[in-house]
Amino acid sequence: MWRIWFNRNQVVHGMGKQDMAAVVDWSMCYLSDFRAANVAENKDGMSGKIRNVVVRWQPTTEGLYKVNTDASVDSGKHLAGLGLVIRDHLGFVMASSAQCIGACFTPMIMEAVAVLWVLNWLLRRMLLEWSIW
Repeated sequence: MWRIWFNRNQVVHGMGKQDMAAVVDWSMCYLSDFRAANVAENKDGMSGKIRNVVVRWQPTTEGLYKVNTDASVDSGKHLAGLGLVIRDHLGFVMASSAQCIGACFTPMIMEAVAVLWVLNWLLRRMLLEWSIW
């Protein structure tokens, strides 16, 4: 769906359009990459065989919160996006935030910046105890 919307925006903004076969090909590659990124190989010590394990969000212990961060980079515009989601042990969203900043670093650096941004966000709201492990 995203690629169809992207193709539509290309047409609206006068940048031409892709034929539908190219949109479908791109979407299939994207889906394949997404699936591959969400499967980790785990070596089974007993048999030596490799089995696929789906990596999913895991809840935290009751009474604690889990913070997930993310970052994105648009090097063409020299912008980065930072995001956070805080969930309880049942997976309910307790808080979320996003911010766009004028920065253009590698994705790995921006992921680290996102973690620092989240720690600062939590400290400003006095939601972070000093017993970080």
